[in-house]
Amino acid sequence: MSILYERYTEGISFTGEIKKDIERFLVNHNEYDTYQHTISVADEAVRIANMFNLDNDLASQAAFLHDISNVIPKKKFHNPLELFHNSLDGLLQNFLEK
Repeated sequence: MSILYERYTEGISFTGEIKKDIERFLVNHNEYDTYQHTISVADEAVRIANMFNLDNDLASQAAFLHDISNVIPKKKFHNPLELFHNSLDGLLQNFLEK
């Protein structure tokens, strides 16, 4: 995982079950309302997928993932230089580990 995102997943054990993992991830970051919203969006996404004979699992996965960036402070979105710097650090670290 990129060094940029490690701090957001620290201490979370992922199971591979997207609904449980998203719940753990969002609740761990005190995003209870976002988790409840995500459940509602997933239900609606599956309903719409059924209407159009589309893949329910894919619709559900997209819904569960659509708001995961809420855990990143908004000020981080406005500092592309920091993101670039962190990305370079991650690239350098990956290069040195090889």
